[in-house]
Amino acid sequence: MVQQIRILLVEDIATDAELILKELARAGIGCEARRVETAVDYREKLEEFRPRVILSDFTMPQFDGMEALAIARRSYPDIPFIFVSGTLGEENAVRALKNGATDYVLKNNLLRLPASVDRAIKESEERRIRQALEHRLRESEKRYRELFQSNPHPILVYDLETLRLLAVNDTAIARYGYNRDEFLGMTINDICSENDDLQLPRQVEATLPVTNTPATGQHRTKNGVLIDVHIASHDLVLDGKPARIVVAYIVTGRNLAGAA
Repeated sequence: MVQQIRILLVEDIATDAELILKELARAGIGCEARRVETAVDYREKLEEFRPRVILSDFTMPQFDGMEALAIARRSYPDIPFIFVSGTLGEENAVRALKNGATDYVLKNNLLRLPASVDRAIKESEERRIRQALEHRLRESEKRYRELFQSNPHPILVYDLETLRLLAVNDTAIARYGYNRDEFLGMTINDICSENDDLQLPRQVEATLPVTNTPATGQHRTKNGVLIDVHIASHDLVLDGKPARIVVAYIVTGRNLAGAA
């Protein structure tokens, strides 16, 4: 069970709040709790206390549980919100869950509360970890795209099965003269010289070793000019398909003459 968690109780009846905390304590959940009855106090405690879980009654004289839920979802969407009420009917329960409540427990069945709180916190933590991983992945992808696009050498990625080009960087567009859409409608062989070993199908019949010897050959620009290149290649998986990334180190200035 979760230990020493901060709980914000939205509850106008002090004895009900005591019963809730006693049930959590009986189940081994240590709590640091604050109780509020008004919207003003609720907003203040959300900011100052930063609870791990919100437990809220549904109907109160000075405050409404659905309003409390709406405030939490707008400002603190990651805090689990559980209704603990004696007046929550089936229709309101469905409405509450649709509006973002994590769960609901009836006051005449508080035995369910510890498990509900424990599950809510675990799901919240798992969501936090997942979001952190997704954020790091997006940052990693962003850095990869920046490195890919800003590389001073042409880079091309093609599908190992169809040889279709899947991605090219800005340098490839500038040096070869094709725009991005034209590149993505071509195969890697479309830019290779007809007599070039780089064009032979045997080049893609086997996976490249981790360390492989760079190849030398010629690529053709959009206006037909042949440029001498050293090719460094590496296999990868892109969108679940085997692919190969090619970095073309241009060793002649002939591509600069009239490239589109």
